[in-house]
Order: sequence, then structure tokens, then C-alpha cells
Amino acid sequence: MSRSKRPADLGHRAQVGSRAEAKRLRARTDATLRQHERDRVVAERQRKAAQRSEELAAADERDGRVSWTLPEAGLVLAVMMASLLATDAIIGSSVMESVPAASRAVVRSAILAVFYGIQLLTLGFLAARRNVGLRAAFGLQQRRVGLSAGLVTAGLVTLVLLVTRAVATSWGWAARAAGWTPPDVGDLMTVFGGGGAGFALAAITVVVLGPLAEELAFRGVVLRAAGARWGQWPATVGTAALFAAYHMTAWTAVPLFALGIALGWLAWTRRSLWAAILVHALYNGTVVAAAYWLAA
Repeated sequence: MSRSKRPADLGHRAQVGSRAEAKRLRARTDATLRQHERDRVVAERQRKAAQRSEELAAADERDGRVSWTLPEAGLVLAVMMASLLATDAIIGSSVMESVPAASRAVVRSAILAVFYGIQLLTLGFLAARRNVGLRAAFGLQQRRVGLSAGLVTAGLVTLVLLVTRAVATSWGWAARAAGWTPPDVGDLMTVFGGGGAGFALAAITVVVLGPLAEELAFRGVVLRAAGARWGQWPATVGTAALFAAYHMTAWTAVPLFALGIALGWLAWTRRSLWAAILVHALYNGTVVAAAYWLAA
């Protein structure tokens, strides 16, 4: 017959069991508190996102613009990339070789015009789904502005253009110093042809159509949709990165990213796309003018 357990042993085991149970209880409590904190953080983020979305929607309603959604922004980007790849494939295909040399520049320009036309039609389709016109959807109607507001916008346009061109020039110097050879400036002449006719085709396509379509897409749809979800600066930086990647040229990635940030800031602070469109057009215009001037 075994001996009965001593009272000291029973007390020791009870004490050990109590410590283990207390440790498990603390662990469960800590896990619960951590989960509550995560839930609180997620709820706070959702609340702020909803507040941003409501504030942006109210501002858009005052300005007569559409509040775009992330799926709509995704559709715009998908159409832009698909049409860009198709355009590059057509222009670089052997089919272009069968076109008479004298007509190739015009044909290439027409293909690029169709490319931008597809983008504008996509934006128009999305606007029509909201039962508004393209100009109204992006707040492009002519509005009266005071003299002071006009002067401020003109000053900001000039400042942004000078800063972004300075960034592009500095990047060019730094890249050349590092031994990175820039693309041939003759690319524009290859696509549009030389002389006054080539310059006119390049100006219409690169200085007018390009900035208009790209600003409506990137700053008009993508920036607004992302801004409603994540706020101004995350949306501005993300849109600028997409804008730089969209052009698929490593040499221009850094200056285009800087340009995208500046255009996003300008579009957001001026509550209009016209200033961003103007800066984009002037930025491209300096590139076109420099290319044809150097080739003269």
C-alpha cells in the first residue's frame, strides 16, 4: 500500500499549477489585447479612408467632377498599356517597311493619334456611364477665376516647369557622367520625319494629344481614385511611379517620376487639371523643340 502524499508536496504542485495557469491566462490576455489593437488600427484606417473619400466626393461635387473608383482606374491603366503595346508592335513591325518612305511619318503619326484616341474614348465611355460629358467629368469647363488666383496658377505653372526641367537636365548630366549613353535624339525625327512637317506632326501628337490624354488618365482618374482611398501623397507618389513606368524608358524614369509628382501636386492643390495639362504640354514642347533644333 503506497504512502499518502505529504501536505508539502500537494502545496508545491498546486503552486506550480497556479503559476502555469496564470502564465497561460496572461498569454491569452496579451493575445486578445493585441488583436483588439489590430482591430482598432484597421477600423481607424477604414474610418480615415471613408472620411477622405467623403471629403473628396464632396469637393468633386462642388467642382462638378466625377469621383472615380479604383476599378475604373484599373480599367483605364489596362487600356492604356494594351493600346501602348499594340501601337509599339505595329510601328515596329515589318508592315511599316511596306509603307512608302515618304508616307511613313504620316502613317506613324496617325497610328499614335489612334492610340491617344482609344484612351480618350475609354475616358469618354466611363464618363457616359456616369451620365456626364467628358469635360464635365473632369471639371474642364471654362470657369471664371479671379486675377489673383490666375496669377498664382501662372506662377506655379512656371515654377513647376522650371524645376522639372532642371531635374531632367541634372539627371542627364549625372547619367552621362556615369557613362550612361542617352537615347538618340533622332528618334522623334524617325517617327515624325524632319523639317517643318515633321515638327508639326510631333507637336500635335506629343505636345497636344499626349498631355491631354495622359493627364485625364493619370491625374484625372488614377490620382483621384487612389487619393480617395489612401490620401494625397501616397496617391501622388504611386501615380507618379505608374506614370514613369508607363513610358517604358529607363533613361527618362527619374525625370518623369519627378514630373509626375509635380503634376500630381499641381492638380491636387489647384483643383483643376488645366494647370497640369499646360505644364505637361510645355515640358514635352521643350523636348520636341530641342530635338528639332539640334537636328537642324
